[in-house]
Formats: sequence, structure tokens, C-alpha cells
Amino acid sequence: MRTVAEYAERFGVYDEGDMEQVLSASLGSDETTLYRMVAAYAMLANGGERVEPTLVDRVQDRFGTTVYRHDTATCPDCSILRLPEGESPTIETHRERIINAITAFQITSMMEGVVARGTAARAINLPVPVAGKTGTTNEAKDVWFVGFTSNIAAGCYIGYDTPRSMGSASGGGLCAPVFQEFMQEAVQRFGGSAFPVPDNCQFINI
Repeated sequence: MRTVAEYAERFGVYDEGDMEQVLSASLGSDETTLYRMVAAYAMLANGGERVEPTLVDRVQDRFGTTVYRHDTATCPDCSILRLPEGESPTIETHRERIINAITAFQITSMMEGVVARGTAARAINLPVPVAGKTGTTNEAKDVWFVGFTSNIAAGCYIGYDTPRSMGSASGGGLCAPVFQEFMQEAVQRFGGSAFPVPDNCQFINI
């Protein structure tokens, strides 16, 4: 369970030492927030590199000069007015790698299955590849769906402020349709593509 906890802490789902060392914690029995879960899934969508969520991306003064920028990515090629044909600018993210890129892709592939033929299959139908996971707690007190495309991560949580059963509710039945409605508009605006396959990733028929 310590290994499970280390991964959960690495992804920011829990602060260090906060996850209970019990077997049910591997199924998500400990409490966390939607904010943290969406950030964790964004790290999978990002190929295993850390994503720091923020509510403020940039601050400019009255002259338009940036005085604060959350994103530390740099673009060394952006000052070149003409790049060779077929090349795009290089973006250097300087992000910490928290999980192997191939492992992140494998998890993403499994979560694509949740949307294609699993608990979210009936509710989600988008024109781009989508990965995600439904969640329903004991007695249906909380329901979740957190998912992502190649460039957008989003999540839904539904439950009472004072937890009580919602009857026959489920993450696939309640939250997945909310995700679908939001992502339909988001994909129209921002697009999406197949999840990039990391170098050295092998596909073997069994």
C-alpha cells in the first residue's frame, strides 16, 4: 500500500502521508477533491509530466507587460521568423516527469476502454479520442467522472454537501452525461487528436 500511496502523492491526489494505509484506499476510499483529480488526470494526458493547476494564468500591468506567468514553458525558436517547411517551434516545458511516458500511455489506453466499451460507453460520444474513469462510492453517496482528450482534462462530481445516498445513481449515469455536454463544446473550440504514442512503445498481438 505504500507504493500505491507514493503514486497517489506523486500525482497530487493526496498530500504526503495523508492516504490511509488500507487496501480499500487502492479503490479510492480516501477523500480528495475534484480539483486534485482533474490535475492528476491531466498529468496522464500530458504523457506523465507534472501539471500544476492554477486559477490565474497570467497577470499584466496597465502597459501590457507580463508581471506574472504561471506557465514556465519557453520557446527558443519563436524569435525565428521562418522555420524550415514542415517544422514547428520547439516548446521546452521544464516539467518534472512523475511517471514513465509508456506507463502513462498504457493507463490512458485502458481508460479509453472505459469510454469505448465500459461504464461510460453509453453516455460519451465525442469526435476525438477520449479517456476517463467513472466512480461511485458506497451507497451512491458520491458519483464522479474524470476524463481527458489529447489537450483538455475535465471532471464532474455530484453529491450532497452532507453525504447521503442518491439511490441508484452512478458515475456513468449522472456524471458522464455532464462531461459529454461540456466536452462537446470544448472539442468544437479546441479540437483533439489521437493520444501521442511514446518512443519505444511496442504493440504486440496476443
